[in-house]
Amino acid sequence: MGAVTSGLYNAIILYASFLWLLLVVGYYGCLGCLEDERVGLLNLKASINHPNGTALSSWGGDIIVADCCRWEYVTCDNKTNRVIQLDLRFIRFKAGLGEWYMNGSLLLPFHQLQILDLYGNELTGFQGLLRSKKLQVLNVEENYLTTIPVLSALPSLKVLYLGWNRINSSQLRGQHLSKLEVLDLESNDLMGSVPPINGTLNHLKSLSLRSNNLNDSLSIEGLCKLSDLGELDISGNRIDGNLPPCFNNLTSLRTLDLSWNNFKGTIPSSLFSSLKLLQYISLSHNSFEGSFDFASLFNLSKLEVFELGGDNKNLKVETENSTSQLPLFQLRVFRLSECVLNGESRVIPSFLSNQYELRVVDLRNNGIIGDIPTWLLVNNSKLESFSLSGNQLRGPLAFELNAKHAYMKYFDISSNLVQGEIPPDIATRYRFYSSKFASLEHVSKCTSW
Repeated sequence: MGAVTSGLYNAIILYASFLWLLLVVGYYGCLGCLEDERVGLLNLKASINHPNGTALSSWGGDIIVADCCRWEYVTCDNKTNRVIQLDLRFIRFKAGLGEWYMNGSLLLPFHQLQILDLYGNELTGFQGLLRSKKLQVLNVEENYLTTIPVLSALPSLKVLYLGWNRINSSQLRGQHLSKLEVLDLESNDLMGSVPPINGTLNHLKSLSLRSNNLNDSLSIEGLCKLSDLGELDISGNRIDGNLPPCFNNLTSLRTLDLSWNNFKGTIPSSLFSSLKLLQYISLSHNSFEGSFDFASLFNLSKLEVFELGGDNKNLKVETENSTSQLPLFQLRVFRLSECVLNGESRVIPSFLSNQYELRVVDLRNNGIIGDIPTWLLVNNSKLESFSLSGNQLRGPLAFELNAKHAYMKYFDISSNLVQGEIPPDIATRYRFYSSKFASLEHVSKCTSW
């Protein structure tokens, strides 16, 4: 009898244990991530840690933490419990494991993966194709890639970050990335012509080729057919020649950055006439010459940033030729320096009297004459940087009693002809991070300052 009781007891314990195991597996199988994805993550962990790393320690095989949706850097869909995002920034870099090739087949278990972030992982390339029908965002910035990986097996890809690698050639043709909207190739080793993008990425909305070694201005014209393009940044290259007139076909443009190149010739007043959505224009640090009518921008109601700084000694800029009284925009940043401003009159741009949202004003070295425009400070209480150095401005440095500028960090009116005293309370009115009053004519600096 005792033996029967003991056997029955053991059977009950075994059955209860089996039920508990079923409950655990059922719970994490139904409410947690799928088994094939859990195994897939463990395989990915092993690859990242090759040969002897210990990163991703929370990714474990213990039955209690088998729900990989709870693991660090993993995001699952709330309904399907499928992995939809992997944020693996700097994982291998922090482990100090050196360069790494990733096998593209590691993505196969993740049928619903939408975002893969491999930023800063010392990745040198991929073995085999990256296959993922649902992947929309791929970030492989700050790695050691020398070529663009084959992406034709990523039919849903919309955003591709390839910046800060060592890519020296662009193989975009034949990739069939019909849905790609954002392409960032900043700070690579691209040389010569702009990569052939037209015909391959017809729905591109944002393109950055900044800080490469591109120098062929004729190849830029291929970009003019990207009619959906909203952001174009080709700054920091060595592109020379004239600005392509066909840029005015890019009617969806909101941001245009052509700074730090070798563009020459004139800035056509008609260039921006049809670009009604422009918010940001930077033409700084080129070699433009001839005449430019700034009033041609007055109809750009969304414009917030205009930059034309650097050595523009052969460029004549006129702001006073407007047939309309006031611009439609309210600028936040206005940089126009080292040019021939307003011909013989050399007056400060009068349209600035209608600007009330300015954060940055830079009108250095333009030969401007007249009184110090303290009204600019009065009208723009959110100013952060104010530079009028290297002009011929006169008059006392007078401020209204109630003028306060809590955001001001940089103030420079040096090398002008201002006379009188610097107001003794200017330090409390304007909490400067940096200020320059040197080279003012007949100015005394009060001891309280």
